[in-house]
Amino acid sequence: MLEDGHAFLFCYNLKEVILDSKGIANKLINERSQGDLLRYAETIYIKSDITEIGSYITDTYNIVESDKEGYVKYVKK
Repeated sequence: MLEDGHAFLFCYNLKEVILDSKGIANKLINERSQGDLLRYAETIYIKSDITEIGSYITDTYNIVESDKEGYVKYVKK
């Protein structure tokens, strides 16, 4: 049984993440943040009104033109 802190640990097919939560977005400081949410994510969409995001996003992903209105799109470098 997994601990709550590893909710996404074995989600190998989780390639896209959509974030609407400021509380989660600013805590993304490494791939294991928020239950390993970013371990396999290739693309992340973050609601455009969220201005504070964790350093792992800016260090590991590039901003590209978004195909979802109201979201900033990040693609793994």
